[in-house]
Amino acid sequence: MVAPKPTLAIYGGAFNPPTLGHAAVAESLVSAGFERILVMPCFGHTFGKSLAPATERLVLSMDAFRDIPQVRVSSFEIDLGMNGSTYELVTKLHLLPEHTSHQVFMAIGSDEANAIDLWRRNVELRAMIPFVVVTRPGHPLTESGRWAAHAPHLVVPNGGNLIEASSTSAKAAIAAGDFELARRYLNPRVLHHIQERRLYQNPMTACA
Repeated sequence: MVAPKPTLAIYGGAFNPPTLGHAAVAESLVSAGFERILVMPCFGHTFGKSLAPATERLVLSMDAFRDIPQVRVSSFEIDLGMNGSTYELVTKLHLLPEHTSHQVFMAIGSDEANAIDLWRRNVELRAMIPFVVVTRPGHPLTESGRWAAHAPHLVVPNGGNLIEASSTSAKAAIAAGDFELARRYLNPRVLHHIQERRLYQNPMTACA
């Protein structure tokens, strides 16, 4: 009998900046039994939004997820110059060393699952790779997200540990100089790096 492969969740995103909410998603995946999680900051944004430099977001992500042993922050998307397209990423996953040794899932939130019909080539995408959907507070799966409840896809309850800490809220607090508020959204190491490098302090980029 062939032993089942260990599970791996690919958790991609802009991480602009990575928040306590992002870390809580990874913790939910660990609680659900995923042995390994690859966090992949993108190089550019699918819709052309302004982002902090990829190298900065990579370091911020390392700071944000450092306390979760099952997580490895990967420069895979950045090295290949990807723009955040999930379809493009999935077509390149065969280049990952873990691709053959693990059962690979794509991790997204329930809000994204509800809107997947808007994604590029989403029907093909769902046939190419199984998704693991982490439920977010205030974002129950709607009719358009019911696909996630059917195999080979998985729905992972958040266990009440997800934090409503968006990157947009964090950037707005930083741009306003309200670092006390920013501490509600960000790991102290992440905030320290942001302050040291003076990232996100231009009000014009707070909502990007």
